[in-house]
Amino acid sequence: MARNWNGGFSMMVVLFSAFSGAENHTDHRSKRYIYINKDSPVTLGFLLNVAIAVALPNFIDTTPRSLDYDTEERMPGFEYPEDLSFEPAYEQELGRLLGFFAYLKLPMVECQERIVCEMAAEPETYSPLSVLVLKELRQTHGLVKPSHESLMWRYVAATARGHVYGTETCVKHYGKCEMSARQRLNMVVLKLYQYYAAMLKIKLL
Repeated sequence: MARNWNGGFSMMVVLFSAFSGAENHTDHRSKRYIYINKDSPVTLGFLLNVAIAVALPNFIDTTPRSLDYDTEERMPGFEYPEDLSFEPAYEQELGRLLGFFAYLKLPMVECQERIVCEMAAEPETYSPLSVLVLKELRQTHGLVKPSHESLMWRYVAATARGHVYGTETCVKHYGKCEMSARQRLNMVVLKLYQYYAAMLKIKLL
């Protein structure tokens, strides 16, 4: 049984039950009876699809310290996505990534690189957000040419750096941005999501 709820939620509940019974097939007008064994085990499975636009704001840490970079004005000494070139083959992926960073209120490239690097270093810690980010950085449309002026390459390089060398390297290499992934994200909410996602099979769409 599927039902759409407001707020971008869609839930499907599937009920499985072991039963034994007998049916009278003498003719098409015969009544049918199902005998349910009340002692048989019953498994409840839930599949809850949550819209990204609904879920993402809940994962953001809103304490004053976490919002140090939440400003519409350009901060001196930082690069911004519009300062770099966009790979034509990856415009859709870059658009989705920039939308993700907009939700996280991280407009500076250096901060975006740091959070990508840390997610690649510890993908399970930041799941499901790490899944959303890292899947956009798969070079499925051809290899991206190495260039410090390419936004896609900067993200890809940050991913590789975190995956190979770990979080400590992310901190050293992108130390210009003092905002770590743990500081920017509400880790308590993220852990609760992971717990219930495992139980109820919640998936971000």
